[in-house]
Amino acid sequence: MTERPKRENWKDSPPKNWAEREAYRLSRVILDLREGRSMQWLSDRTDELGHRVSRSVLSDLETGRRRYLTTVEMTMISAALNISPVTLLYPGPYDSTVELIPHVELTQLRAAEWFSGNGFYRDHRDEKDGNKAEQLWADADAWVKSRSKLQGWRDLETTKVHRYSLMKRGDFDQIREQIEFYDKRIEQLKLDLGVGDDV
Repeated sequence: MTERPKRENWKDSPPKNWAEREAYRLSRVILDLREGRSMQWLSDRTDELGHRVSRSVLSDLETGRRRYLTTVEMTMISAALNISPVTLLYPGPYDSTVELIPHVELTQLRAAEWFSGNGFYRDHRDEKDGNKAEQLWADADAWVKSRSKLQGWRDLETTKVHRYSLMKRGDFDQIREQIEFYDKRIEQLKLDLGVGDDV
């Protein structure tokens, strides 16, 4: 009788590259965040939310038979665990390091900020000595432009929340100036974003 080949697993076949290291790291994060709840519970919860991540996918990731996680699966698992996808990727401690891209380590805080569009990351490995400052400014400018619309929408939502919080207090005579300030700010942000009053 021939012996069946062993199925690949993290113990006998550790991660071979950055992508596999990330899959392994995420498998441990998911295990921790399940907090003793079963894989079947997590799978059922994703199904309740509209798209099942199968128990076999979860098991294969945790054992190392599967060495990747799709963005759809990451989104559904995050929703099922009631956390944001960025928290699944970078759960802390935020002063510990993580390999953001191959061979580049940052603190989990900087990685989470970059992933969320709140922090600037720049790869310095292929810089030429003569144009470091010039290239840094060009990269920073491109980053600011790429995230400006996202930041505008964030500012709009935050301003609306502040205005709403004031309105809940009542006593409009005392807060009239603040409400007017927020109304003007909201109108300016809508104008900047090119959106109408229905937003």
